[in-house]
Amino acid sequence: MMNHHLLIIVFAIYLVQRLSELWISSINFKKLKVDYHAKLASKWDSVRMKLLHLSWFICWPIEALMTNRKVNFGLIVSLFTILFICQLVRLHSMKMLGKFWTINVYQMVAHPIVTSGLYRYIRHPNYLIVYFELLFIPIIFGSYCTAIVFFIFNSYVIRQRINLEEKLLSQESDYLVHFKNINRFIPI
Repeated sequence: MMNHHLLIIVFAIYLVQRLSELWISSINFKKLKVDYHAKLASKWDSVRMKLLHLSWFICWPIEALMTNRKVNFGLIVSLFTILFICQLVRLHSMKMLGKFWTINVYQMVAHPIVTSGLYRYIRHPNYLIVYFELLFIPIIFGSYCTAIVFFIFNSYVIRQRINLEEKLLSQESDYLVHFKNINRFIPI
């Protein structure tokens, strides 16, 4: 039987995290607006990403509470370990990007490229983390339908977002020079 207290704790932690990311992103956007004349690249992209995450936050707890599936303890421990590592990677990514870390894609003038830390090995470590979170958190609570559906939706949304982001970075910087031999997610 699922532990409802654990569900509430995990839900609260990720909700606070996402809300703090909105706050950090808004602070960074203000800096980018002043320093690089940043403007939102695509309102639809931002809306789509926010709807995806909001829907996910609604679906996995509801499915977990409705189905009350038992999940293997070893699987739970393994996935929580991966999610802990994901948080470290997220913090590293945010630190490396600094004021360039935002939840939206912005068009900017003379955008410098970050090539340090994990960005030496993969182009989008933060998006990789989102893949893991949207897949593994529902699995921990037995929300298998949510995990599958949102993995598919997230794959589409992230691909659209990365295409937009890389197109803009290629137009406004030497992005392709730095990342022509670096994969998006797998450092091989």
